[in-house]
Amino acid sequence: MSLYEDLALAYDELFPPNPAARDYILGIYLGKGGVLDLGCATASLLLDLAKAGLPAWGLEPSQAMLNIAARRFAESDLAPERQAHLAKGGMLDAASRFPRASQGLVLCLGNTLPHLSGPEELEAFLGIAKYLLGPGASLVLQLLNYRLVKEKLAAGGYEFPELTGGGVSFQRSYRARSDGALDFLTRISSTSGQVQEDRTRLYPFGLEDLEQGLERAGFDAPTLQSSWAGKAGAFDPARDSYLIVRAQRPS
Repeated sequence: MSLYEDLALAYDELFPPNPAARDYILGIYLGKGGVLDLGCATASLLLDLAKAGLPAWGLEPSQAMLNIAARRFAESDLAPERQAHLAKGGMLDAASRFPRASQGLVLCLGNTLPHLSGPEELEAFLGIAKYLLGPGASLVLQLLNYRLVKEKLAAGGYEFPELTGGGVSFQRSYRARSDGALDFLTRISSTSGQVQEDRTRLYPFGLEDLEQGLERAGFDAPTLQSSWAGKAGAFDPARDSYLIVRAQRPS
């Protein structure tokens, strides 16, 4: 997790909280159970949700990110009973960190899902998510539309816009691998001249992978959209860069 250790101090300036994501989550919360953010990073979203009265739960594999998240809650004006339940671990550790049927929402946002190694781990993860959710509660996934990523790679390459903030510039690109996965190539350059480069293997889950996996796991048919403010069903796989999936555990 070297990339995320290196990014921790600048993370919130590079990726500021999105009010539309907060509002979307508040709108679908059923009022029972926690809101578990898998890969919660510095927990800026969780803190906003906790301030709105939702029980905040978070799992994060990067210790540097987790330290910032814990400090952020400790320095807030939230009462002790409203502090987040934070734990260290990856997506597949969630069932051992949090109780069965304890969650009113499970979130896996910000392109976290592709850190799973492939279809087998996706199937395991979706089973864990269902285990954690109460009846009628939802799993929400947000990731890149990898159909477009693959098309751009085939046409010559895929690079993200450069980000600046927190005293660093952050450059990102994808490169195809022979095993069907992608290398996520990153370069962090600080104003002091220090440069850190990293390569992370990601798996490009497509819409078909997600829909089939959710069906096998026993979720209801998912709803799709391209942005937090978009309408359900308004996702176009041939055009939209991002995919947001909401799938409910049957009541």
